[in-house]
Amino acid sequence: MYGLEFTIGFIGNIVVVLGYVLCLPAWKSTNVYLFNLAISDLVFLCTLPKLSYSYNYNLKKFNPGLCVVNRYILHVNLYSSILFMMWDNCSTLITPLLEKYYLSPMYGLEFALGFLGNLVVVLGYIFCLPAWKSTNVYLFNLSLSDLVFFCTLPELSYNYTFNLRRFNSALCMINRYILNVNMYSSILFMMWVSVDRFLLLCHPQREHILLTLKASLFITLLNWIWVTAQIAPLIVFIIQDLNQNGWTVCRDFGSLGVPKIILSYSIVLTFTGYIVPLVALFLSSRKMVDVLRKREELRGKSFQRPVRIVRIATILFLQNCNLYVQDMIIKLELRRRCGKVDGGD
Repeated sequence: MYGLEFTIGFIGNIVVVLGYVLCLPAWKSTNVYLFNLAISDLVFLCTLPKLSYSYNYNLKKFNPGLCVVNRYILHVNLYSSILFMMWDNCSTLITPLLEKYYLSPMYGLEFALGFLGNLVVVLGYIFCLPAWKSTNVYLFNLSLSDLVFFCTLPELSYNYTFNLRRFNSALCMINRYILNVNMYSSILFMMWVSVDRFLLLCHPQREHILLTLKASLFITLLNWIWVTAQIAPLIVFIIQDLNQNGWTVCRDFGSLGVPKIILSYSIVLTFTGYIVPLVALFLSSRKMVDVLRKREELRGKSFQRPVRIVRIATILFLQNCNLYVQDMIIKLELRRRCGKVDGGD
């Protein structure tokens, strides 16, 4: 049955996917949901030949990696298929309810917790820290960036609560600008925290120039200038889009302007503002793990806890930022290939 299911299902879903990619002249919201539903089923069906072979020859020993991947794909396919079918059938009904009863209170909760938490950190650094070090400078700016971002959430929460589609044009630009500046500046500051921790492991006496307070202040200034320069074109695209829709709709990044131009800009922004810092973060984290392991061998003292902390921090970074970047690029590529996909705020 697995073999039959694979043969029929794989061929059917590959025809659907290729038909959407190559033959659909204009994409609508329903097409996006059905396309993702077919992709989800296609990936799941690719796991069936292995299961069919194992059951046919009564093989009880599974490769642990394949076992985890198969189970993961099975459950992701199951629940994602339910969600895509739900959105296909009732997206116009669910979206306002989701915005009013989920996004609005979640934004409010995020603001209440995040604003207070980061405000305490910022005030603690300003009034309670006896001596500033390079790491404190990066963490202070990271908290400050998050604090400014949280200030934009009440306006979004209010608009979703009362289903307001007309956005103040100035607030639209400020919100979009702060969102992207916060994301890319946070990535950079997290990278510099990781680099700083690695250098401190190698130079405990802080004799390295990058561990000095002046160097950290200079790097922080360059970070803000660099991120502002990266995000500046976004303001131009937002103004152009607002002019086209009569200054009434505040669209997200993936729905702005000419798809080909926005996609090119997005790829450059992703590479310079996301991939490069990500590689630096990964390399510095990896080096930290190597140094801690070598010290563990030399001193006979366990460093498993800091090693786990480094790994968890890296995984959380990937989880928080990767989905947003992937979603934005995929949406732009679909618009470029197949025409305009329905989208708004």
